[in-house]
Amino acid sequence: MEILETPENGTRTNSHAPARKPTSEKARAANRRNAKRSTGPKTKQGKARSRMNALKHGLSAKTLTAKDYGKLLGDENVEEMVEAVRRRFASPCPLVQTQVEAVANILMKLHLAQKLESTALAAQLPDNVSSQMKNQRGKATGLTYEQLQENEKAFKELVAAFEHGRAPKLPLNDIELFASKVLKHLQPCPWAKRASEDFPELEKRRRALIRKQKSVKDEAECDAVAAEVKRLNSQIEQHRIEINQDQARLDRLKSERKSMAKLSPKQLAKLIRKNDLSAVRARFALVCAKAHLKDQRMGWDLKSLRNQEAEAVASHEQDMERITKNPEEVCGWQPYTLAIQRELRLALENLQRMAALDLT
Repeated sequence: MEILETPENGTRTNSHAPARKPTSEKARAANRRNAKRSTGPKTKQGKARSRMNALKHGLSAKTLTAKDYGKLLGDENVEEMVEAVRRRFASPCPLVQTQVEAVANILMKLHLAQKLESTALAAQLPDNVSSQMKNQRGKATGLTYEQLQENEKAFKELVAAFEHGRAPKLPLNDIELFASKVLKHLQPCPWAKRASEDFPELEKRRRALIRKQKSVKDEAECDAVAAEVKRLNSQIEQHRIEINQDQARLDRLKSERKSMAKLSPKQLAKLIRKNDLSAVRARFALVCAKAHLKDQRMGWDLKSLRNQEAEAVASHEQDMERITKNPEEVCGWQPYTLAIQRELRLALENLQRMAALDLT
């Protein structure tokens, strides 16, 4: 593309740029018709609304009425406040009346500045600690901080109730949940159950590998099969230990299992709530409550979240102290508020002087 410089004005132009097409008379007429349709509001109500379109905060506005300030403040009592000022300084003198209106206008402006200041300050304030910790979850249990605290409180109440031989002061739903945990303790552990289910298959694979090892002639392949057999032997031994440990646990709970064999969680919860447990059942319920209270995962999560809470409290206190000492750093409206307060004080002093002259 060729760029040329004209000798007349020294500007650089595009020699290949297309010439601008002149506007037709038909287009001009259409523009004039459209302009007549968009003349803005015509009614008094529409004009009153449109004059507020460019309003930002209202502190520097000159023509706002008490009704306008009421809308900005969201307060219907603004007009009543203005009327109270007029009644307080009522005078037949036009000069005093003008000063009264000035005082009322400054007073409304002061209320607006104070609202802007409090709103800006509230936006800069740090969240309280409870809201910060509300959605925090423990990494081990996946429960929220509130749920963990409620669980700890419930297990402490259960331990205290069983130790003192009374009914626990807990909702029925919580007692039923605990009863289901108690009955679950009397069943084989899930990991032991899985080990029992996997055990026959592991034995079958081990025997097949032993037979293969005897028939393999290649030394490298024989070593690979031997390593696999060794791994399976270790896995089978671990499963056997887990099964035996769980069976030993169930054997120790023989009397408890016999005592609660036919109970459902709801039935056990009803007995706990009525404090109608036998000695065997009460003793085992106490053991279960203590075990849950000392659960390692719950303890880890509570300790971690309590440390976070302590750090949040310290940070919140530091932020509040900083804001208290230097509010002007956080809120930019404070200088406006102070200036309007000085303006109001001067206006009131002038009003009192004018009223004292008894101008009539």
